[in-house]
Amino acid sequence: MVENIQVKRPNDLYFVRLKIGRFYRPGTNVEGILMSICRRKEGSPIYSEWVSEHLEFIRGFLETKYLSSEAMGRNCGLIRGARDHYGDEETLRKIAKIVIDPPYHDRFPLSLAELSLIVKEGDVKKIFIPNISISRTKKEGRPVPHDDEKTLINSDSCNIIRMICQYAAANPYPNLTHEEKSERFNKWLAIHGDEAIERFREEFKFGDESKRYIEAKSPDEILRGLTLSHDEPFVPYEERNLNEVDLGALEAHIVGTA
Repeated sequence: MVENIQVKRPNDLYFVRLKIGRFYRPGTNVEGILMSICRRKEGSPIYSEWVSEHLEFIRGFLETKYLSSEAMGRNCGLIRGARDHYGDEETLRKIAKIVIDPPYHDRFPLSLAELSLIVKEGDVKKIFIPNISISRTKKEGRPVPHDDEKTLINSDSCNIIRMICQYAAANPYPNLTHEEKSERFNKWLAIHGDEAIERFREEFKFGDESKRYIEAKSPDEILRGLTLSHDEPFVPYEERNLNEVDLGALEAHIVGTA
C-alpha cells in the first residue's frame, strides 16, 4: 500500500480564479482561464499580501507571454506563455527569493502550491508547478531544484497540491458544511487514496529539459472518475463556485463566495 500523507485543515485551501482582463488592451479577449491555490483562515477574506504577490507574479507571466509572442510573430497563447515563464531561470530566482525572504508576515509565506497555476485554453487544461526544494533553497540561499520527479512529487509542496485536489474530488457538491466535506474527504481517501497517488505519479512530469517545472493535466482531469458513488457528477474546477481575484484592478478585490 502506498502511504497517503494527510495535510491538516484542507478547508483552509481554496482554488481561486484569477481575473486578468484588465491587463489586456480594450477589445482584446483573454485566451482562457487562469486558476491558482490560496490559503486563508476559514471565513476570512483572501489576505492582501497574497493578492499583491500574485499581481507581480501574473504581471511577470504576461510579460513573458508577450515577449514569446513577439518572438514568434503571433499570439503564443496562455499555455505556451506558462511554459516559457516557468522554464525561465529568472522566474525560478524570483520564486526562490519569496521562499528565502518572504516579503510579508512569515506566518503567511506563499507556498509553491500557491505559485502554481492551472491554465485552461480551449479544450486543453494544464497545471504548472515550480520545481524548488524549499529546505535546500533556504539553506543555500539560491534556487535549488529537486533532482528528479520522484523527489518533487514526494515533497511537502506537492503533497499540499495533491491534498487540495483530492479534497475537491471528494466534494463536487456546493453548499456542504465543513464537517460534511471532511467526512466525505476521509471516506474518499480510504477508497481512492492509493489510486490517486499513482495517477499523480504517472502524470506529474518535468515540462522540459531544464527541469524547472512540472507540467501535467489539470488535477480534476487526473482524478476524473474517482467518486464516492457512480452517479456523482464530474464538475471541472472552472465550473465551480470559485472565488475570483481581480488582479488588474487598481485595488484588487474579491468577487463571489468560497
